[in-house]
Amino acid sequence: MTIRDVQQTSYNNSLARFRRGYTALFALMDDLPEELRERSGACGEWSPKQILAHLSGWIVEASQRYRDFEAGDPTRRTYDWDTDYAIFNAQSVTEREHLSWDDTLTDLRKAVHSFSLHAEQVTPEQADADARYEEWLIALWNDCVEHMGQLCRFIAETP
Repeated sequence: MTIRDVQQTSYNNSLARFRRGYTALFALMDDLPEELRERSGACGEWSPKQILAHLSGWIVEASQRYRDFEAGDPTRRTYDWDTDYAIFNAQSVTEREHLSWDDTLTDLRKAVHSFSLHAEQVTPEQADADARYEEWLIALWNDCVEHMGQLCRFIAETP
């Protein structure tokens, strides 16, 4: 097995893990009781609906970053935890607050599907040449898993 094979296998594994994570999240959300969907407290003050809006925002951002990579942008954009994340997260939630629960869930499903298809088109050469492709997949999966854990606790602890 060559280094390229290992890197492509790693990228493909990260893509598969991303997809499995979101499949599990959607299954959890499909069973979420209606009375919990907009109840605060699932992640800090956020409701489950706001968590989904937050996740959509980051997936849309990842899609844009993939387009930037493909256009040859060498910038390794960093996000400052105390300012950039807070602002970005607030904007993602605010931009989607007018959506119903079903529309919020549909928005996230579409974003995941579109990004997943785009990520699937990354060639071995692209993944080999630019680690940022896989870094985004890993970060999105981590965010999904973290919030899914919060949602599970929220569901279990809410009377």
